[in-house]
Amino acid sequence: MSPTSDRNHALDGLRGVAAIIVVLSHAALFFYPALHGIGAASNLESAVFSSPIPILYAGNFSVCVFFVLSGYVLSIKYSLTGDDTLVRGMFVKRYFRLMPAVLLVSLINCVLMKLGLMHNQIATSSDWAHSFFNMPPSLIDATHEGMWTNFVSGASLPSYNPPAWTMRVEFFGSLLVFAVCLLAKGNPFRWLVYILVMAAMYATTDRTGVCLSLFLVGMWIAEMPARSLSNSAAFVLVAMSAYLGSYHPGSAFHQPITTAIAWLPIRWPLYVVNAIAATLAFYSVLCNAEIARIFERFSELGRRSYSFYLLHIGIFSSAGLWLFSWLADHFAPRPLAAGASTIFTILLTYLIAGPFTTWVDEPAIRGSGVVLRFLSSKTQTRKTKDVYES
Repeated sequence: MSPTSDRNHALDGLRGVAAIIVVLSHAALFFYPALHGIGAASNLESAVFSSPIPILYAGNFSVCVFFVLSGYVLSIKYSLTGDDTLVRGMFVKRYFRLMPAVLLVSLINCVLMKLGLMHNQIATSSDWAHSFFNMPPSLIDATHEGMWTNFVSGASLPSYNPPAWTMRVEFFGSLLVFAVCLLAKGNPFRWLVYILVMAAMYATTDRTGVCLSLFLVGMWIAEMPARSLSNSAAFVLVAMSAYLGSYHPGSAFHQPITTAIAWLPIRWPLYVVNAIAATLAFYSVLCNAEIARIFERFSELGRRSYSFYLLHIGIFSSAGLWLFSWLADHFAPRPLAAGASTIFTILLTYLIAGPFTTWVDEPAIRGSGVVLRFLSSKTQTRKTKDVYES
């Protein structure tokens, strides 16, 4: 590991690959939920489910990767400089950096619903797909969800963008990182603070506590001395990550983990196991040059990943399911229609995520800086006035 203030393109690539895995996870839930252990399964579905293959569509694992990445990226500059103003600035900017894209996607999905372009209710999709976009569309509700619910109270189904449930974790996880940075500054035992906070998160909340703890894992890694993993050690970590990341308690392939967990007082075992897998994957990419070079090839996907993640479910539910329905109704067998729909969704989302990143997400990053400078100037003006009046 070599902490540096420069952008790490390998970690960008890891984020991008994780976003693709999330789409594949949702594709499985749309068309073949038995691949996630839901409902009756064919012999082929059972064979895939009880194998290492689910790592390719392990959505929970990928979300955990996002959270470790965020904890690392948000704290790495502070760990290098110890500059409190960096943390305070990010604290102010965080909501304004995240919110605009979430709000716009909620509104876009609402408009698609009003136009009758969401196809989640087609008979050939799953019950999981049917649970999306099935409420009367309201621009007011979509605005409230995009600006408030997703970040503060947490959205639940029905939602204008179901994957945006992670935004509440992302927002509060960021604030947790900033608070711990400031409170534990210069404390030689701050690692103990990390452990105590993670234990408190795990003990007092639902799965959210596991997710929030991952921000502190990323932060902890950012403070660790620079290390370099040998290729053999990195291979072992990647293999362990793939095994743990594909974990499901109903899978025969993962029976040893399920048996071990039965003897341990572990809450939310799926998320705990996936959290360990995400940490191993992140550390492997960060500390091994060969693995890093592989993921660097996906850095552009990583640059678009925030937009890609937010946009994909609306595109899948509209264009992707329309294509699936058309192919299945005319000539294509279900597996071919599902595969074509998934590939089409990934490509279309990638294409749309490019201009969306350029025109929405990146301006939001710059806009959050404008908000910070505005608030800072107001605060400075107020301080100057107070000094003058005193």
